[in-house]
Amino acid sequence: ETSVNKVRGASCVFDPEVYRRSGHALGYDLCWGVMAMNDEAMGGMRGNMGHEFDNKGAKFTGGAYVFEDDFEAYTGSFSEVPLPSFPQASALWGNGTNAEVSNKCGGYSGSNSLRFSGSDDRWAVTAPLDLQYGGFLNFRLKFAPEGSAATEDCNSAFIGNVDLYYAAEEEPGVLNNNFTKWKSFIVTEYPLDGRWNLISLSLPKSAWSAGTRFMFDQAVFVDRMDHFAIDDMHVFHKFKPKWDHMKDFQRVKRRTRDLIEDAKCCLGSAQCSRRISPIEKKKKCAWVPGFTSGYDETHEPMNATPP
Repeated sequence: ETSVNKVRGASCVFDPEVYRRSGHALGYDLCWGVMAMNDEAMGGMRGNMGHEFDNKGAKFTGGAYVFEDDFEAYTGSFSEVPLPSFPQASALWGNGTNAEVSNKCGGYSGSNSLRFSGSDDRWAVTAPLDLQYGGFLNFRLKFAPEGSAATEDCNSAFIGNVDLYYAAEEEPGVLNNNFTKWKSFIVTEYPLDGRWNLISLSLPKSAWSAGTRFMFDQAVFVDRMDHFAIDDMHVFHKFKPKWDHMKDFQRVKRRTRDLIEDAKCCLGSAQCSRRISPIEKKKKCAWVPGFTSGYDETHEPMNATPP
């Protein structure tokens, strides 16, 4: 809830002792290949994956999510200006009209979604997002069902097509209000049975910028009908090309590797490749979660109670 930028992928435990003794804080990392494909958590995520995942999650995505909203942390209207502070820090919205977080059209992963209804205008726009190297926009889209599944608060959609726009930053720090139509979602092309359709879109080059905004808009609709909703919205930011070859990344990688090697020895892992003296322990082990002086050189815990 409190993190804005997030990395997602399969995780694998590379040192079970460190993983257990650190209280699951260390000893694991992102993994790839067959191990990633077989990861239980990835299996659960696979149905929600967008096109940013290569080979169904068997490879690190090379980026991070700069926007996420599952619409479960709050309820209320987007008509307030400025919008209230959202408990979900990654829900970086700008403003909107006749857009409401509620359970009136249900939800895909929970009970809520962002529902569009009302007269005159129906739209919502995000805050500016850093997408200067490209990325992906993923969300679930639901057109209100017809027949007995329709309700007064989530009433049938027949003519209310939905348009998706973007506005790329042209001048640093200055909002660009000239939105470009990107995609139109035509009601008649979707089954009106209340299902949530997964939409995953790769950003066109013209949408790449350090401050890109997205807008959902329904220009034509019947006031008390043509409701639609979105849920589980994610915006994926690609890292700079060859990010993993850059000097800063390589420096941090080397430093992290050294710290993990220290942690293995501090926590008495069988993977520790050297002895660590009492003096070194005082210097190198204080930061390690779960460390006590109670691991001897046979790697057996002398004091099973963590600090």
